[in-house]
Amino acid sequence: MEALRNQIDLSFLNSSDKKWITDTADDVLKKNPDTDKARICQMLYSYLALRHITKGRNVKVKYELFEPSKNMGYISVTGRKIDYQNSKVFKTVTALATNFEAYPKTNGTVQLNFTFHKLRKKRGDGCNGKCD
Repeated sequence: MEALRNQIDLSFLNSSDKKWITDTADDVLKKNPDTDKARICQMLYSYLALRHITKGRNVKVKYELFEPSKNMGYISVTGRKIDYQNSKVFKTVTALATNFEAYPKTNGTVQLNFTFHKLRKKRGDGCNGKCD
């Protein structure tokens, strides 16, 4: 969470949101010691940010860690019409994501995908084979 404070505006998050980010990242790190906690925090922040800026809209926001591969995660936003309240936050999320895609689906909805790579540390990324 500390790494996020230095990078982005957290003013729209309440204390329970910040605690959720930290607790969830800690739980992920316990189960996966080679996890890059700062990167997980960025993804969790992005999930909450997208929920915040689409609040009141008829959209579904979901995230998956370590999918579609063990070093990646994604957040998807799906709905018939996707609009958002805060362009600055949206820009921050797209900057934190490794990749951003928007595409129409055959059921008449639109889906936005934000992919996050490097969720795990590798040898040479400060892990040196012993990820604490």
